[in-house]
Amino acid sequence: MELPDPRKVDWPLPPSTEEGMEPMGGEALQLAAEEIRRALRGVGSGAAEALVDMLARALEASPSPEDSVRAIERLVATPESASEFVQLSLQLPEAFSRLFVLLGHSRPLANHLVRGGWREFMGLSVEELAQPVTKEQIINRGRERLAQGVEVLAALRLTHRDFATRVLYHERALQFPLEAVTAEISALADGALQVACEYAKGEIAQRRALPAGGDFRFCVIAFGKLGARELNYASDIDLSFVFDGEPAQPQEGRGLTGQEFAVKIAEAMIPLIDQVTEDGNVFRVDTRLRPDGKKGRLARGLESTVQYYFSFGSTLERQALLKARPCAGDLELGEAMFARLTPWIYRKYLTVGEINEIKGLKRQIEQRAEAGQDTFRDLKHGFGGIRDIEFVTQFLQLLNGGRLPALRVQDTLGALKALAQNGVLKRAEADELAQAYRFLRGIEHRLQLWEGLQTYRVPESRTDIERVARCLGYAPQQTADLEARRAAGQSRAVLSPGRAMINDLKAHTLRVRGLLVRLFAGLFSTQHAPAESELVLDPDPNEEEARRLLARYGFKDPALALRLIRELAEETPENRLFGPRARKYLASMMPALLDFTGKTPDPDFTLMNFERITGRLGAKTMLFELVAEDPRALAVFGNIAAQSRWLSDILCRRPGLVDEFIDNLQTFTRLDQERLRAELSARVLASADVLDALYWQRDVELLRIGLFDISERTPLPETLRELCVVAEVVLEAALEQALREEGRREALPGAALGGALCVLGMGKLGSRALNYASDLDLVFIYDTAGLEPSKAALAQSFFTRVARRASDMLSSASERGALYRVDLRLRPHGGKSSLAVGVEEFERYLAEQAQFWERLACTRARVLFGPSTPLALRVTRALEAFAHPLAVADAAALTREMRERVMAHAPRGDLKRAAGGLHDVEFVIEFLQLAHGARRPVLRQPGMFEAIEACRAERLISVADHDSLLGAYAFLRQIMNRMQLLDGEPHDALPEGEEAELFARRAGFAPGGGLSALEQLRQELEYHKSNARAAFNKYVR
Repeated sequence: MELPDPRKVDWPLPPSTEEGMEPMGGEALQLAAEEIRRALRGVGSGAAEALVDMLARALEASPSPEDSVRAIERLVATPESASEFVQLSLQLPEAFSRLFVLLGHSRPLANHLVRGGWREFMGLSVEELAQPVTKEQIINRGRERLAQGVEVLAALRLTHRDFATRVLYHERALQFPLEAVTAEISALADGALQVACEYAKGEIAQRRALPAGGDFRFCVIAFGKLGARELNYASDIDLSFVFDGEPAQPQEGRGLTGQEFAVKIAEAMIPLIDQVTEDGNVFRVDTRLRPDGKKGRLARGLESTVQYYFSFGSTLERQALLKARPCAGDLELGEAMFARLTPWIYRKYLTVGEINEIKGLKRQIEQRAEAGQDTFRDLKHGFGGIRDIEFVTQFLQLLNGGRLPALRVQDTLGALKALAQNGVLKRAEADELAQAYRFLRGIEHRLQLWEGLQTYRVPESRTDIERVARCLGYAPQQTADLEARRAAGQSRAVLSPGRAMINDLKAHTLRVRGLLVRLFAGLFSTQHAPAESELVLDPDPNEEEARRLLARYGFKDPALALRLIRELAEETPENRLFGPRARKYLASMMPALLDFTGKTPDPDFTLMNFERITGRLGAKTMLFELVAEDPRALAVFGNIAAQSRWLSDILCRRPGLVDEFIDNLQTFTRLDQERLRAELSARVLASADVLDALYWQRDVELLRIGLFDISERTPLPETLRELCVVAEVVLEAALEQALREEGRREALPGAALGGALCVLGMGKLGSRALNYASDLDLVFIYDTAGLEPSKAALAQSFFTRVARRASDMLSSASERGALYRVDLRLRPHGGKSSLAVGVEEFERYLAEQAQFWERLACTRARVLFGPSTPLALRVTRALEAFAHPLAVADAAALTREMRERVMAHAPRGDLKRAAGGLHDVEFVIEFLQLAHGARRPVLRQPGMFEAIEACRAERLISVADHDSLLGAYAFLRQIMNRMQLLDGEPHDALPEGEEAELFARRAGFAPGGGLSALEQLRQELEYHKSNARAAFNKYVR
């Protein structure tokens, strides 16, 4: 449904000449004054001058002063009425002003007023003029005229124009709302049809000598705008005719069957309304919406009509009947017909084929507008026009009306209100569509009234555009400043009525087209999978067929999958109002959702997580709309659902994260530690709960890191680094909070004491390569050198409490789980010592008591915060001296002995400690760093990836062994990461049983070559493990 973007199109409006415009109608007034004086010689010069003066005062009030003046000129040029008109005008100057303005709105109505209609219009009091126009008034006036002997065609037309003039007055002078105006115009048609029906039936009965009696009933059915009581001034009226029973038969001669009688009544009625005479017509009549269209009988029996729709009725006929109603004749007959047709009009659900049939008709209408190069000029069929609004409204009514009887409203504005009240549209959407509808219909009325023609095309000439704008009440506007003028395309200081109207037209149509795409045209675009959408659309699907369909997508439990889909289709209790809206978007995305789910390793697992996520979002509609607008959103949430129960749990616990998470995805480049620190600081300051702020920041970053990892948007080393950055920033914030709280408790300046505390990161945190479920190995070291003696005595107790408080914040269990597991056992003396250790004791321990394994561990150690403080530099020097000594006796033997001891206690499938596991790679590199780091500073890298590269650069390992070690390390870390991503728990061995095959598929392996995904994973795992073991045996000797 692609159409040009109006923002990139030069909308048709002649160049502006706002400044210096001449007063309208001045020349016409001068000429008319002369004609009026000449025509009114017999009345008296005083009367003529008074009338000219009244004209001059009323001139600017008319949207087309020239036409108003010319009409008055014609009126006073008629000898039989001139004197009477002038006299009445001078007596009732306000009535004259009202008449003068209306004469500038419509040439056909002006012609009617000039030919005599002015008498009634000017004779009405203000109170009488303000009375709404009703069907009963039209019927009574028509019957009166017929009783007075007025010929029927004239009676109908004169009555129509008398009251159409009142409607116009209500619209422009009294500012009746659109729905009141269109209801009055519809009453003009209803009343005329009733009079015509009575007249035609009586004439035919009289000619055929049909006696009274019989059970014959006849009803006129209105479709389209008349059916919805939202008729235009120059609309066609879409009609069909239904009858029931048989008329009484004459005593002599052949009578008429009910079918014959009904057809003859219809045939006689149409020209009474449609035929053009010197008074014009009432309305044009179109009967093509009757059953079988142009080929069908003009009138049809009740049973035949009902049977036709149930047997042969199309989706487009169902759409047409949304607005239909009985409007004349026997209304009870029409109501009985609609009572029987309602179940057919509002089915339980629309199929995808029917939805696309509606979309196809909309496209055909647009193509006709494009062919006529009226894409932006056609108010009805063009871009963002009236049809866009009507199609959206009717589509949503058909889609949801079977479930929601409150949506069975005929008029567009009433239907928009009902759609909003029942959650199908958002209130803002309904308001935007309603405002645009009122605006477009207002222009449409002005266009059609001018010449009495059925036109929807914005004029091309500047004069006509300005006239239409003035008819709508636009006046010249002072633009606020130069920039505003430029934005409006103006070089002058005054914005003309025409330019202001076109600017509003552009704004309204752009918004309407955007809503059309989002709510209608952009949905259900997948043509090949209607059955999938109907799992949602059909409130009572065939369960056996549904299970067979779902089994094709790989669901092991199709019955459970069907239940999950039905649950997806139900909005949450607090948002139940928006249930119909959620079902519409879900039905549209269902083929894509099932296609995506069926391609994941475990469709049941994926769909279950997806349902859990959507169920906790607050409003499911939010996610379904997001997917409809940007299909990439399905990959975002689908991947999380497919790969991680843990991340799914985070989304379920934190539905408020979604907006920030999505924004993060769109703007993210690379995780920067300083930016993240500032962001978390701001969040902590704004939050009443510091711990909650830490959880929020961690969760939103974990979601992004996990998604980028799953979708392979970031390489493994970057994923591990980012996990480490998040942990460090959260740890730092927890530590600052602990310092503040303990400082207040001891009346000590906690922030100042922070410079006397150093935190050492060990293991994976130290190497900047955390897994998703890694512990944080920490050592807290303090220094009393810069403290006063009285405070120094408190230091150990104070910093121990700080370490305890910070650790508890991170690792305390709650319903949200721990932020991080904290391990403090790598501090000097392990669990036997205080949680915080003085720097002198730390140095002494490393120099005198530390064991060989601690040298290897310290190759991965680094100071986490403030590495340039005196304490941090002192700790770093101590670490380097310990981890990179000039010589270590028996380093190779000790390393091998240590490795053998670990392997002896490791389960066979342990990816970390068993033979060929991560420890083989790590021990090789740590041993080389320990043995050569003192003389080769480039080896002093806490990061494992960087250390492997340094060993190759220093030619301590061959290129081939570098590739083997790096490949093994990366593969093992990736496998362990994937296992931890699944549930957020540490795992060192592959799953067993059926879960092992599913995990292999999640890890990217697929069955092929006669091997299952698990067998291929194990083959590659053994290859890397053998490489790691061989490298250990080669270099640690």
